Amino acid sequence: MIRSWLSLAVFTTAILVAAASDDDLVRSAPAGEGWLAALQTTLSSHTKFHPTPKNIAAALLACVCAGLANSAGIGGGPFYMPLFNTVLGFGLSESTALSHSVVSISAVASSLYGLTQPSPHDARFPLVDMDIALIFLPALLMGVSFGVLFNVLMPGWLQTILLTLLLLVVDSKASSFGRYLSQAWARLPLLKLLAVVALWLIFLVTQQQKSRYGRCTWPFLAWFVAQTALLLAATALAIGQQVRKMRTDADSLDPELREMLLGNSESEGEAKQGTAQKLVFVVAVMVASGACAGLLGIGGALIFNPFLLQLGVHPAVTASTSVLMILFSSSSIALSLAFQGLLNYSYIEVFGPLCFLMSLFGVTVIGRIVRKSGRVSIIVFILTGLIIVGTLLTAVLGGFRNYQNVRQGKDIKFHSFCGQ
Repeated sequence: MIRSWLSLAVFTTAILVAAASDDDLVRSAPAGEGWLAALQTTLSSHTKFHPTPKNIAAALLACVCAGLANSAGIGGGPFYMPLFNTVLGFGLSESTALSHSVVSISAVASSLYGLTQPSPHDARFPLVDMDIALIFLPALLMGVSFGVLFNVLMPGWLQTILLTLLLLVVDSKASSFGRYLSQAWARLPLLKLLAVVALWLIFLVTQQQKSRYGRCTWPFLAWFVAQTALLLAATALAIGQQVRKMRTDADSLDPELREMLLGNSESEGEAKQGTAQKLVFVVAVMVASGACAGLLGIGGALIFNPFLLQLGVHPAVTASTSVLMILFSSSSIALSLAFQGLLNYSYIEVFGPLCFLMSLFGVTVIGRIVRKSGRVSIIVFILTGLIIVGTLLTAVLGGFRNYQNVRQGKDIKFHSFCGQ
């Protein structure tokens, strides 16, 4: 516990040092305001990356976050958001685009690792549970659609408050989860993976079509309804398939779904009757997670990871499966915002490759430690620690930035729904 709080203090201090390390920015701050005034600078999606001390420090911190966050099965949004928004000075929408771009690029490395490693319960299956992904990804993307829609409407101060409250709630749940604690290609479920990719591509096409029209036009509404109906149908189809398996041949379920649906139930008959209700409940959590991801710039796994752990899914499987879903949800959000001209390509060309390499390094090293020690609780501890750090960064740095906006009389109202 002491080491965790020391690490927390060091990480938070490093963020503040990074914010103060750009000499040119500090010199340009108003007299008497000091380095805190430097946090008021706002960058745009067209700002070019330059190797200033602050940018280099931010890139290094992003690498540390990528290595730890992906090994815990979360994207790292609660750290990237204050890093891009408050430390580097991007607007909220631009920060959201950058955050999800880095998250999705890092998730590629973690997903490749998870797809080639065996499940701890059955070596015939990969570490990534494709059945869980197929059931819950459509719901996650549905939430993303709503979250992206409202991201550009909600004022920054309200986003900061909601994100801080969300992290506090998630932290209170995650901290109690310590108790839940051949060949790669032969294990890889190619058809299921292709189905997930196809679903993601269809979602992106509908997102791109929506971006062509104003939010109060009939074409936008038609595409929005069609997209929602398609995702609901995919969810219903996946749930129906698992319910049929559960009721006719429960042994054919993959190990994690069987554990999730049956658990330690004394009556298997009652467990089978409650299969659909349990899956629908988790689907609702996924929709909320996707909405928060699109709205607040996080990956969504911070919300649904604790629920999967609580339902009995192995922590290592939870982490790898979550990262795969984050890959598709975060890339969808990043591309949706890129369609609107909000993604800074200059910064992502630097942060993306660095975080990809550190993510691959992190999941490989942490995975090896977990296998050798047999202590899957390591993943839970990392998850809990990262949530605590993210909460502090969001509350302190995000709160200061919004306080400065109020002092300067900047617009802090909701934006028009019908505006582009």
